[in-house]
Amino acid sequence: MQGWWLLALGAVAFLYGAVGHAGASGYIAVLALAGLPAEQIKPLALILNTVVAAQGRWQFVRAGHLRWRLFWPVLLAGLPMAFLGGWLDLPTLWFQRLVALVLLASASPVPAAACFSRPCCCVAAGPPPARRQRCRRCSSSATLSAAWPA
Repeated sequence: MQGWWLLALGAVAFLYGAVGHAGASGYIAVLALAGLPAEQIKPLALILNTVVAAQGRWQFVRAGHLRWRLFWPVLLAGLPMAFLGGWLDLPTLWFQRLVALVLLASASPVPAAACFSRPCCCVAAGPPPARRQRCRRCSSSATLSAAWPA
């Protein structure tokens, strides 16, 4: 099956987009597993990331969740770093090592976070009996379960 990676890219875009991320690490992993050279992976991942991030941003802004006061510092710091990252031209071996390191680092806290963190009330409303209370993480008034004390 030659085009398996096209299906994988679609799945990565859907899954990352469903949780509000653009999916660059997933695209890079799929394209690297497909055997594409680094010179092709970089622009393809950037294009896919831009399209999915733009769609997610549109939904986020349209829903009224964007806090402009918090957004501007991130934008001002992120733009120069994005240009710096695009300007760097790493040899293929260093690129592969860096991608492997970033993917391992991004996956390492996942099991600990899944086991030891309590879900935000906005994500998981608990079973009855439940009460209305303000969430400390997201500041929304949502239903909290008695199983997760505030």
